[in-house]
Amino acid sequence: STPEATPEHTHKRLLIMVISGRHGIEKRNNIRKAKLMDGVPDDTTIKFVIGSRPCRVPKKLRSTPYTCIGGKQTEEFNSEIDKMEKQVEQEKQKYGDILEVDMIDYYRALPKKVRLAVTWSQSNGNNYEWIYKVDDDCFFNWRNIRNDILLSGKHDADDHPVAIGMVRKNGGVPKSGKWAELNFKKKKYPSFVNGQPGYCINRSFAKYIKKHVHDLFDYQGEDVSMGIWADEHFEQGVEFIDGMSKLGMGIAKCKETSWSCGHDFKLEHQMKASKYIIKR
Repeated sequence: STPEATPEHTHKRLLIMVISGRHGIEKRNNIRKAKLMDGVPDDTTIKFVIGSRPCRVPKKLRSTPYTCIGGKQTEEFNSEIDKMEKQVEQEKQKYGDILEVDMIDYYRALPKKVRLAVTWSQSNGNNYEWIYKVDDDCFFNWRNIRNDILLSGKHDADDHPVAIGMVRKNGGVPKSGKWAELNFKKKKYPSFVNGQPGYCINRSFAKYIKKHVHDLFDYQGEDVSMGIWADEHFEQGVEFIDGMSKLGMGIAKCKETSWSCGHDFKLEHQMKASKYIIKR
């Protein structure tokens, strides 16, 4: 059973989870240097989400670079990983903004990472009303996310599951390449919100993820997995809300009103967006 909310948790209403690789120290530091997490009020939490254990198989020996399956560990790679692990421990101690979820960290495990982080948002005294997912190579503006989603009162956190973002409907299922999906047998994906620029789900959606967390099969991408999970397991239908005007693909699409935009942002992109777009 979930422990009762302690006083310090009760006012936490919005969780922005920045999905990151365990090895992604530089990207996390870019976000910190660009001050994207500064000035956050008490009702909002921003956490970098990483897997609790690294993949110790060198990328060139894996069956594909996106998995942790294949070749054996090597002494050289293990010493690299050990060095990185020390850096991650120091980073955790210094900043206190990292959420580790119980898994080996590699690209194809993204659905599991998101599933466990969403479950955390409704566990251990946490009871977040809104959960915003964004990647660590994206720009995000917590002020706009908080004002438009949490404070506006436009959408209910609990009446039924809600997902807001770049809605994809009737998308084909690729059978080759980086996004190849070999386990989902239908020709078209159910509706989902595209993961690249970011998206938001409400507490009702998150509670269904928590309820079914051990029954959910991880498909190739976290965004299509969320759509399939909702379609196959939720007792209520999901309301998909178009948030395209608040999301951008590329630095040129970042606006003063944007929630998030990306991806592949380097430090200079983050600094530029932070300087010219955020109204502090």
